[in-house]
Amino acid sequence: MTTKELVKLTSELIELPSDLEHKEHAVAKKIVEVLKREGIRGEIDYSSEGRPNVLAVLEGEKPGKTLLFNGHTDVVPAGEGWTKKPWKALEENGRIYGRGSCDMKGGIAAMMAATIQLKRDNYPFNGKLVLFFNADEERSNIGMRHFLNNPIDADYAVVGEATNLTPCIGHRGNGRIRLTTKGKAGHCARVEKPDNALYKLARIITALEEHAKEVEKRASEVGNGSLTVTMAGGGTAPNIVPDYGWLELDRRILPGETKESVIEEVKVWAEQASGEKIMPNMYQYFPAFYIPADHELVDIALRSVAGVTGEKVTPELFQAGTEAPFLAIDLKCPTIILGPGSLEQAHQPDEYVEINQLTKAKEIYQAMAIEILK
Repeated sequence: MTTKELVKLTSELIELPSDLEHKEHAVAKKIVEVLKREGIRGEIDYSSEGRPNVLAVLEGEKPGKTLLFNGHTDVVPAGEGWTKKPWKALEENGRIYGRGSCDMKGGIAAMMAATIQLKRDNYPFNGKLVLFFNADEERSNIGMRHFLNNPIDADYAVVGEATNLTPCIGHRGNGRIRLTTKGKAGHCARVEKPDNALYKLARIITALEEHAKEVEKRASEVGNGSLTVTMAGGGTAPNIVPDYGWLELDRRILPGETKESVIEEVKVWAEQASGEKIMPNMYQYFPAFYIPADHELVDIALRSVAGVTGEKVTPELFQAGTEAPFLAIDLKCPTIILGPGSLEQAHQPDEYVEINQLTKAKEIYQAMAIEILK
């Protein structure tokens, strides 16, 4: 697939909005159509929530290993502050601008291009090359969790998030937690002994600020832990004692920590501060993951990057969260993160991906597939 074709494909995917408002159907349908034109059968598989995943398999000549390329088709909302049109792909100064260009329709397009090129060249590989592009990575991981109910057994996986073409070998996990406090409503002018839910919430927030310092001292091979109060609110009117308070927590999770252990820890801290029973709800969770820097898959990725770019790079940690842990831990599939674009562009106004990185990503993916599926 030529650079011109790759730019066109990336632009077409960008111009099919797939944020929470629009969902992923249009972009999933486009992916299947493009693959079909190239003689690669792709299927749309809806989760129970009605969100589409795309699954395509390119079969080799003989049985062998299975390599899985993964990306997510949803994007965050466009938001404010754009100087360009977020849903209109713009090619300018060696870049493609548009929401999702970097996170991560550029990576998806590069993975598709690598697969299409192998098909066009009739390259004599063995095993299987699998494209799995799922819905709902940005919020609740519905698409990935649906895939885990009937997964493909892969030997290696590559998640095409934006890493500036540097193989990333791990990241912290993430838990999003909501907890509530309860009080008793009453008129502010008449209540003598108010049961104020927000006073309890304030004590919890103060306690969590102190405990966050302890969490931040915890170190691991993927970095230090963190705990952050990100949102809070409550009450119903300015002259009513609030009977309800709530807060949201972001908790970055380390290897060895579990969903249950993190919830219990927050529960103990919150109850000690408020003096009441608290039931934290962790509504989103994925664990930390790590693959050793000397793993065979990492070596293959490093050689492939060096062969394409002419530069020797060292593996890094990914600073944000991805769905790699679902593959690496749930499926026990060795996984790395590697893709075009910079994390600094993700979720930002005037998001872009460099065309040069797109083409190199396509060549890197192709080189990895050739080495693994020989």
